[in-house]
Formats: sequence, C-alpha cells, structure tokens
Amino acid sequence: MFKNLKIGTKIGAGFGLLILIACSLGGLAIYNMGNVETESTKLSVEYVPEVNIANKIERTSLAAMYAIRGYNFSGEETYLTEGNEHLNELGKLLDECDDLAAKSKDLTSLASAVIQAKTGYSEYNDITKQIVEKNNLLVGNRKNLEKAAKKYMLNCSSFVAEQNTALKKEIASGANSKKLLQRQEKIKLVNEIIELGNESRIAAFKSQALRSPKVIEDARQNFNVMDEKFSALSNISHEEKEIKEIESTQEAAQSYLGAMNNLLENWLAVQELSKEQDLAAAKVLQSAQNTAKFGIEHTQKVADNAVSLLTSSSTIMIIGLICAFLIGVILAFFIARAISKPINKVVDLTENMNKEFDDMVQVVELIANNDLTQQFNETEIEHIGIDSKDEIGILVNAIEGTLEAKATMTSALNKMTKNLSQTIGQIGNTASEVVSAATEVASSSEQMSRGAKDQTDQVTQISTAVEEMTVTIVESSKNAGEANSAAEQAGQTAGDGAQIVSETIQGMQAIATVVQESGESIGKLAESANQIGAIVEVIDDIADQTNLLALNAAIEAARAG
Repeated sequence: MFKNLKIGTKIGAGFGLLILIACSLGGLAIYNMGNVETESTKLSVEYVPEVNIANKIERTSLAAMYAIRGYNFSGEETYLTEGNEHLNELGKLLDECDDLAAKSKDLTSLASAVIQAKTGYSEYNDITKQIVEKNNLLVGNRKNLEKAAKKYMLNCSSFVAEQNTALKKEIASGANSKKLLQRQEKIKLVNEIIELGNESRIAAFKSQALRSPKVIEDARQNFNVMDEKFSALSNISHEEKEIKEIESTQEAAQSYLGAMNNLLENWLAVQELSKEQDLAAAKVLQSAQNTAKFGIEHTQKVADNAVSLLTSSSTIMIIGLICAFLIGVILAFFIARAISKPINKVVDLTENMNKEFDDMVQVVELIANNDLTQQFNETEIEHIGIDSKDEIGILVNAIEGTLEAKATMTSALNKMTKNLSQTIGQIGNTASEVVSAATEVASSSEQMSRGAKDQTDQVTQISTAVEEMTVTIVESSKNAGEANSAAEQAGQTAGDGAQIVSETIQGMQAIATVVQESGESIGKLAESANQIGAIVEVIDDIADQTNLLALNAAIEAARAG
C-alpha cells in the first residue's frame, strides 16, 4: 500500500508524523506550563502575600510587645505611645489578612488564624488599657507612700528632738534617774520606730527596683513591730502633746502601710495582667507564626510541584525529541530508499534506452545513405519489476511503453528495409530485361520499320514509366531521410528524458511528457514506415507494369520479326 502512494504523499506523511510528534510535545509542554503558571499565580496572589502579611504581623506584634513591656516596666509614656502605634498598625494588618482570606479559596487555614489573631489582639488591647489604669493607680500609690513617709519621718524627727531637749533640761535640773531613764527609753523607742520606718521605705524601693512584691510583703511585718513600739511609747508618755504626736506618727505609719498595700495590690494586678497580656500576645504571635509556617509549607509544596512538572516536562521533551529524531531518521531512510532505488533503476533503464536509440539513429543514417544491408538490433524488453502506482511507477510504465513501441518500430523498419532491398533488386532485374528487350528491338529495327513509330511511342511510355519509377525511388529516399530525422529526434528526446530523470524527482512529470513526445515521434516513424511500405507497393506495381510492357514489347518484336 505504501509503495502505491504518491511521492509527495510519502514525504508529506513523514513530515506530518514529525509535526504530530512536535505538536504533541508542544501541547504537553503548554499543559505543564499552564499548571506551573496556575501554581505560580497562587504563589504570587495567595501564598506569598499570606507569608508576607504573617511576617509583618509577627514583627509588628513583637515591636508592640517590646514597647508595651517597656511601659509596664518603667511606666514611661513614650513606650506606651510607641506601643499603641504598633498596635494600630497591627490592627490594619489583621484587616488586610482578613480580606486576603476572604478573597482566596485555597487559604482555608488563614481564616481561622485571623480569627484567633484578632481575638488575641482584642484581648491584648483591653489588658493594655487595664494595665495603664493600674499604672496610673501605682503612680498615686507611690505619691501616697512618699506623702505618708514624709509625715511619718517629720513626726518622728520632731518627737526625737523634743525628747532630746527635755532630756537635756532634766539632766540640767537634776531630775531623778527614773525620769531620766524613762526619757531615754522614749528616745530609744522613737529611734527604733524611725529605723523600722526606714526599713519599710527601703523595702518598698527595693521591691520596685527588683520587681519583687515579696520584699514588700515581708516588710509589712515591720508595722506589727512598729505597733508594739508605738504601744510601749504610749504607755510611758503621759503628756497630751506627746500623746498627740505619737498618734499622728502612728497614723502616718498606717497611711504608709495602706499605701504599701495598695501599691502591692495594684502591682500584683499588673503582674497578673501582664501574664494575661503575654498570653494574648502569644495568640497573635502563634497565629502569625502558624500562618507563616503554613504559607512557607504551601509555597515549598507549590515550588516542589513546579520543579516536578518542569522536570517531567524536560524529561518528556528530551525523550520525545529523541523519539522524533529516531523516527525522522527511519522515515527518511525508508522514504529515500523507496524513492531512490526505483529512480536508480529508471535511470539505468533510460540510459539503456538512450543507447539503443543512438544505435537506431546510426542504422537509420546508414540506410539513408543507401546502405540497405543494415539491420536494426531487436532486443527483448527487460521489465525492472516496479509495479507501484506513484510517479515513478507511471514513468516506468511510460518508458516500458516507449521501449515496446521502439521494438515494434524496429521490427517494422527491419521488415521495411528488407522489402525495400528486395524491391530495388526486382527493379534492377526488370531494368536488365528491359535493356535486353531493347537490344533485340534494335537488331530487328529494319524489320520493324513499319512499326517504328508505334515502337517509339511504346519506348517513350517505358521511359516515362522509368522516370516515374525514379521519382518514386527519390521520394522513397526522402521518406527514409525523414525517418532518419524522426529517429534522431526520438534519440535526442530519450537522452533528454534520461538527463531529466537523473537530475531530480521534481522533473519526473517533465520526463513523462518527453517520453510521451518520444512515443509520438515513434508514431510518426511508424506512419513514415507505413508510407514507405505504400511506396514499395507502388514500386511493385510499377515493376509489374514494366514487366508487362517488356512482355508486350517482346511480343511486338516477335510479330515484327
């Protein structure tokens, strides 16, 4: 079936198969590139923005926590202002994250993370406000501590100064030892009370410096001892002024204790709020970190898929190109072989045909030069075994048809040459007989004097017939020359056909045309041969008439004799 296809169809089928493979590879590459583009779009529109916002949320949260923690430690308003700015920015980022989650179908985990982060953000803001309120209370507590401590120390200092003055007066007045010892005891108790107050104040400062409420809790025990000292001092003080000073100092001590308790309470509340604040911040950070983690994982997954798709595409492309190359080589080999092998046979056949036509032309030229002994070589037609229906098969059929026509023409020409030679021999014999008869007539001329005129007319007729025969022979020679020219044209046309066949496949149609023209030329040769045959028949008729005339002349001569 393949050999019956046209050459263009064979070549087109080969190229079509290669184009189909190339289109398949291109389609597969486009499909994989489309998948990569889809995944890359997700990266650009969803996963990368998700990671970017999550990282911004984490950084902003850490910055806000740092500033708020600085405020919690120091109470500095600059830290609070900075922290609030970061918190406002954090709120905007959470809104952006919420919008991204609403627009993206694939970011399912982002929506829940945003809810958790917003919950933590809201809690953090509320706790921060509570801490600000507690810090404001702590500021008041510290002022109350300072105010109570000042009153306490002034009262104690005044009481000690008065007692020292009274002691000096009593010593100067020569008071008894009991009174002096009692005065000394008062001074001792007041100094101990002052010392306990100083310890409590130092504990308050130390507690805040070390951020250890336990120091204040331990220092509160000093006030129990202080109460005992105040009670002992009251028992040995009998003057109304002293009693009032003791009560005022004890009241200042209680005020200081109350301020310490309030400070401790608010401080502990701030610490608890700070813990809750850290938990709320941890929710935001955890959500941001989880979101960033999921985004990175998704990004990595998409990148891995893209790499896998590109790798598989490259592998398939390489394998496909190798297959296309091998198929192309195989197709080129078989198509070239299917075309070149028959063409080589056609070229050989055409060269042989050209050689035979050259030999035929030489024989025709010799015959044209009156050498009727020449014969054309009659060769058997060799079929080259190409039965395809493509252009080459059509060309082979045309060439074989030309060879068959040439063989038929060669046989006809040989027969024509043989008949022409025989005819010319008969004409020679007849002419000899005519000459012999004329001689006999001349020798009997005296006897034929009476019939000389008639005989002369008859001789004239014979001469006319001989002239006609000569003209006929000349025409025969011309026809032979035309046959020679036609044969030369056929040989030249066959040579052109062989050259065209050897040049290119694309000239096969032209070769077929030339072969057809050669067939037409051979047909003309056949017609010329038929004309020559007709001429030979005319010559035979003339010879018969000549024989008849000679016979009549002999009869007349016999009569005359």
